Amino acid sequence: MRRRNFFLMGALAVYGQKPREWVTATASRDTAPRVGLIPSTFTGGEEMDGKKIRGLVKPAALTATLTAAQVDDMLRLAVELGGGRRGGLVTAIGREDWVLILAAPGADPRLAPGVLRILRERGLGKRFMVAGMAGLAGVETLDLTAAQRLEMPVEGRVFSRRNPTGVYRIPRALRECDKVISIAGLGRTMTNYLGFAEGGAADDESGRAVDLFGFHPAEYAIGMGRNVIVAGTNATAVDAVGLAVLGEDSTAAAHLERAAQRGDGNNDASSIWTRGAEVDSIVK
Repeated sequence: MRRRNFFLMGALAVYGQKPREWVTATASRDTAPRVGLIPSTFTGGEEMDGKKIRGLVKPAALTATLTAAQVDDMLRLAVELGGGRRGGLVTAIGREDWVLILAAPGADPRLAPGVLRILRERGLGKRFMVAGMAGLAGVETLDLTAAQRLEMPVEGRVFSRRNPTGVYRIPRALRECDKVISIAGLGRTMTNYLGFAEGGAADDESGRAVDLFGFHPAEYAIGMGRNVIVAGTNATAVDAVGLAVLGEDSTAAAHLERAAQRGDGNNDASSIWTRGAEVDSIVK
């Protein structure tokens, strides 16, 4: 996945085409989605520039039952690697931000507290609210069934077939918060937004998910499943890699195809730069 641009730059240098093409290749590399991909088996690696990537403190099999400490270690490494040249989670969140964490009911319950610890350790975020789970110390809970709502139209193209007007009643907090972090299973950080809607048909989920995501795209996304964590600043890319880890074709996922059509990111896992492990090393 991530090798293409580096091979291209090397070839250009060999054939003496450095000035213009080098800049083009570098720009392509910088703008390409980057995600952190950490399986529980990760023992370390190396970046293309030779920089070492540490391994997990206690690697474990993909079938193992992980301790809270192991999940936290995986999360920290995935977040450390999951971002572009301008940074990742710790640069996406400011010190004064109101942060809304959307935690899917099926997501590992240890992820949201782990994210909060990382942010608090760095003094990031001033107000925290979590939707999808309760009981976190010092954190407000957004009850999606009783949330104060706004009636809002989708900006731009509407993808829902059952709601052609594109008008939704969404929680006020989704529009008023500064940053959103979406936490879900692999390939589900964007469809996680379905929790913000009231009702809706099962055969229209992909369109509604993309519509709802557009009201406030997640500044950071984290997916976990099968003892693998995928993290990054682009939810489409995170979900694409997550589906690839599950052995699925990310370009065939309806919600990711629609997201790519709207310009929300790349849905082709084979062209996304993974940092940490490679998908092929996980999917046998």
